[in-house]
This record gives sequence, C-alpha cells and structure tokens, in this order.
Amino acid sequence: MRPIVWLTDYDWPGNIRELENVIERAIILSPGALLRLEAIQLGAVAPPSSRMSPQPCGITQHASPGDTLQANERAHILRVCQATGWKIKGPEGAAQRLGMNASTLYWRMRKHGIRRRETAVS
Repeated sequence: MRPIVWLTDYDWPGNIRELENVIERAIILSPGALLRLEAIQLGAVAPPSSRMSPQPCGITQHASPGDTLQANERAHILRVCQATGWKIKGPEGAAQRLGMNASTLYWRMRKHGIRRRETAVS
C-alpha cells in the first residue's frame, strides 16, 4: 500500500494531534532535507466496519488481565533488548526496533530497572 493511501485510510483516533505527531516524527526520521514517506509510521489501518463500532480490546499473548502498562512496557523493552543481543544504538539496535531515540530507551531502561544481566522476561 502506498504511504499516501495510508494517510487517507487511517482512522486517526487521536485526530489532528496524532497527525501532527506522525508528521513531526517523519521529519525527524527522514535523513536530509526531503521528507521520506517511508518514515511515516502509522498503526494498522482498521477496516471500515470495525471503525464504526468499538470492539473490546483483546489480551495479547504477553499480557495478563492484571498487568499494568508499565509492566508490559518493561517486558517488551526487555524482549527487544534480548532479541538484539543487547545492542541498543545503531542499525538493528533495540532503540531503532522500538522506534525511539537511544537516549530515550536508556532512560526507560533505568526507569524500569532493566539491566543487561537479566535473561528472563518478568
């Protein structure tokens, strides 16, 4: 699907603020002076029928009903760090896979107490 179609077919649940954030992120992630359309990252485009009536949110395979957002974020960061062999910065690093700046990832790792010595997702 072409990026311009993504923009028109996307549900925009956050309205104009979400659009502003997506464009800002694309500007930051685009190298050089040109805005690269592949830098535009949107969530999955919902089919029209699902946009009309809200559906209850399903629980993913990694979440349980009692999990908090912080616990899920910690577990996700830990899984990605382990999958990249604890490479945080650079191409194919955890920060790139998570779609964030390496300094932001380091901050979140400190916030959640994530250290390289961890081997299992808790």
